[in-house]
Amino acid sequence: MKPSIWRNRSEFESVIVEAAFAGLMWERDETTLWQGGNRKLVDVRGDGLTIDAKVGFVHDVLLGGDEKVSALGYMGSNRPAPEVRAGVSHYGIGVVTGSTDVTVAGQSIQVEGNLSVDRYLIPAEVINGDFSRKHIRAGGTGAGFNRYLPLDLARQFLVP
Repeated sequence: MKPSIWRNRSEFESVIVEAAFAGLMWERDETTLWQGGNRKLVDVRGDGLTIDAKVGFVHDVLLGGDEKVSALGYMGSNRPAPEVRAGVSHYGIGVVTGSTDVTVAGQSIQVEGNLSVDRYLIPAEVINGDFSRKHIRAGGTGAGFNRYLPLDLARQFLVP
């Protein structure tokens, strides 16, 4: 039987982002716990931080009128303020680039990827105060659940 090959899959991005922040925290504290998945409140605990990892993206958004700026965004919740739940000190927003291919041959599954993640480690108070639903993606019809922070402000939270 010929194997099936699935190219450029993005379903793994949430786990990749969690792994990126678990690795970052492990470099700082080897007692770091990666407890992601399964819709847990905290994905990574380490170095005194509790991190909820989120897949991020960069879109052009409208700040008001027709002024477009590039902004870091993520899919927010439908909760009333505050966005960040108690017990989370930071959001780890990761923008994934690259691709992942999956090959399935019977019961054998092979996952291959060449990915990188831009990691933004953002304190809860910044998420609650500065990220906004009010910014509308350029060309969009409404704000939806996405929350954005202009990229020039977000860069201060980018970690190597």
